[in-house]
Amino acid sequence: LVRASGCVINVSSVSGSTVDNTGAPYHMAKAALEHMTRYLACEWGPRGVRVNAVAPWFVATPLTTPLLSKRRFAAAVRRA
Repeated sequence: LVRASGCVINVSSVSGSTVDNTGAPYHMAKAALEHMTRYLACEWGPRGVRVNAVAPWFVATPLTTPLLSKRRFAAAVRRA
């Protein structure tokens, strides 16, 4: 990575920095990934390696449809 001035892109989630009652393990994993991204950006950045993360919010999928069909939950997602 250093020789090529490479970059690392981690796929996180807004769940890494919010609470939406969908489960602590997922949120904890995404929070850890975001922290690792910040740490590596500081460690590797001076050597020309960029480290970033993208953190999408809810995307309509078969997994999220049951959650988003709950009126209160969907409203909370829209407010966030």
